[in-house]
Amino acid sequence: MARQLPPELQYLETHLETWAGIGAHLQKWYIILGILASATSLGVAAFASFLPTIAISSISFVSALSVGLISHFNVGRKVSDAWTAWRHLNAALMKYRMIPTFTEENLIEAYSEAERILGNASYSPPTTSPTSTPNQPHSTNTDGKA
Repeated sequence: MARQLPPELQYLETHLETWAGIGAHLQKWYIILGILASATSLGVAAFASFLPTIAISSISFVSALSVGLISHFNVGRKVSDAWTAWRHLNAALMKYRMIPTFTEENLIEAYSEAERILGNASYSPPTTSPTSTPNQPHSTNTDGKA
């Protein structure tokens, strides 16, 4: 027979549901932004000669914004972190219910580990090469010629 969670630990089931929602939500946006980035960049490349300048600029902006959001907020990693944390807590809850030697202390430790896995939202701003300035591209040319 499966053990029930004590009332003071039932919030863990709520966290599990919340993390599943976070994972699904982030995954949905990761896919949407990825498709949008690919479709818009391919659209500009394929149809640039047929489109007015404002359309090319607008579509290119959407493409760059999509790629920027994915990369600078590391959305792929956050999707992975959310699902990994969910799996970790879900496994701990199953162990608690089914394995009598898996204690409340083990469950709390597993929750703490899952929180560390989930982490925080992060932003990675673009960086410049140590040998270039923001307005000057990095060059690997070493012969002194432009």
